[in-house]
Amino acid sequence: MATVIFSNSGDTDTAVLRYIWTGIPNVKVVEINKDTLNAQELVDQAIEQEHDTLICCGHGSDKGLFNPAGTGYSFVINRQNYKKIKVNRFIGVWCHASDYGESVHLKGFYSSMFISNKNEATTNQCYNASASQITTYEIMFAIALNQLIRNYVPMKKWVNILNNGGSAGDMPIQPADKTIDVVKFNYDGLKYLTKFEGEVPEYNEWGSVSYAGTYTGNWRKGHWDYQLNRYVYDDEVETTAGKTTVGESAKAAKTASKRKPKKHIEDEDVWDDDVWYGRY
Repeated sequence: MATVIFSNSGDTDTAVLRYIWTGIPNVKVVEINKDTLNAQELVDQAIEQEHDTLICCGHGSDKGLFNPAGTGYSFVINRQNYKKIKVNRFIGVWCHASDYGESVHLKGFYSSMFISNKNEATTNQCYNASASQITTYEIMFAIALNQLIRNYVPMKKWVNILNNGGSAGDMPIQPADKTIDVVKFNYDGLKYLTKFEGEVPEYNEWGSVSYAGTYTGNWRKGHWDYQLNRYVYDDEVETTAGKTTVGESAKAAKTASKRKPKKHIEDEDVWDDDVWYGRY
């Protein structure tokens, strides 16, 4: 049913994310922690094998989902391996995940900056909740998200249900208490990304390797070669008698997705997209 890429930094902020998938049947969890060897290889293999639901969570930034192993790429979900994602549903829950999704045109459900501790609350001028309360609110969010995932509620409805209440199967979901500043901040940032204007934008990023033979100090500029919209289907997924089926239009899209992608831009794979020095 689902694969989870869990970036586990060993703190309470990430520990409570387990509620997102706890109890969901047939879940494969790929946990990356500080002791994980070959983290990127494990993640890439898991992405390629999953075709239904991909849940990515932990700490991160607009550049992707952090790699807590400390070896290899700085991000296990990054601006290279997003191209491997071909699933019915993509869920990204980390700080600034929606900025990442927008930057690579990856359709799915996302958090934006998501406050998970007191320091983050203070930084974002939210002062109403204690540290323990912030953890409780994060757990409540994770449990509600769990119900939406396991009951195959169309993702286009998730933001509204999480904010205003509703149901997931037989499970009622209470509206978010936006009288609490942390809750309002987190839930106002939830996004369902499905339509993107124009091509994947140019990027200008910090790194140490030259791009296509052009070296400009520690900055480089480039352009992604194709969009990913056609690889993520979500609302074509339907459930019949507890079994997941895919609508006819999604089947057609899947067939189309098997076509060979456009040729990668020259030298795209010769430099490390996620090597960062001193910026994050």
